[in-house]
Amino acid sequence: NNICVINGIKIGEDFNKKMMFKGQLDSEIESVLFSKFISRNCFPLTITYPHIEDFIKTIVRFKYSYSLFRINELDEYNIDIYNQLQEELQMPLISKHTVDIPVAILTYILKLVSKNKLDIKDTNIGFIGLNSAAIKLTSLLYSIGFSKVLGIDYNDKIVLDFENRGGLGTTSENILSNTDILIFFDKQYELIELEYLRPGQFLIMSYVDKDINKELLQAKGIREYIAFNRYILSSITPGLIELLLSNKLLSFCDNDLIAISEYISEFIMLDNFQLPDVFSNIHDVIKEITLLQEDA
Repeated sequence: NNICVINGIKIGEDFNKKMMFKGQLDSEIESVLFSKFISRNCFPLTITYPHIEDFIKTIVRFKYSYSLFRINELDEYNIDIYNQLQEELQMPLISKHTVDIPVAILTYILKLVSKNKLDIKDTNIGFIGLNSAAIKLTSLLYSIGFSKVLGIDYNDKIVLDFENRGGLGTTSENILSNTDILIFFDKQYELIELEYLRPGQFLIMSYVDKDINKELLQAKGIREYIAFNRYILSSITPGLIELLLSNKLLSFCDNDLIAISEYISEFIMLDNFQLPDVFSNIHDVIKEITLLQEDA
């Protein structure tokens, strides 16, 4: 019945003790929420590591103490790391950045497509800033028929990883000129890029910015603006954990994540694009989703 909620922090030149404590706090909050909604014992754990191999070895050492590992934060952008970890553990694993966030954003995208009667094949997606969630989402978007996913990031390595999965690395000007749904993953771009938005675009932010100029968005003709935070993820994560465990799976395949997103999108409220409250029955609804476990 034990679940481990992990915050992985890489020790190096960019090591930030403040961010480590923030990650630990987030893991503690998640542990409390999970314990309430899935009736399992959840324990937060912060692991500092110099190399990813050390992180993996540390988890493997105590894998028999838990029924599932939840990766809340991990200082790695390469999603192959999660596949490597899964192979080493051979036990249920669910990550915020390769499951929760991609599912949440894909859910919003599907709702935008449905509400506005968009043609998926003619709808281009643009990522401002790239991370493991964006890279995972790229694979999901191509799987359901989107034809073009553009992205930009200052890190050339993550851009290469993005391109290896079919994404098109390009300039911010090209993204803003040629995309219909724009997704901000990194706030450092925001102040520059918002000035160049064009009428008719849809804007999704994977964070909540209280200082964003909504009057500017309205003046630019943005059709929909959606922002979400960790509390929105709290509405879906407990159900995802129960779904994984009840189906006796080690992980979700891409088709599973697509099916989950399609199902959850039916519960989004059209007036404010919000998911049902964390205290609703949404967890029970999600854990009853039928999975195929087959990737094309």
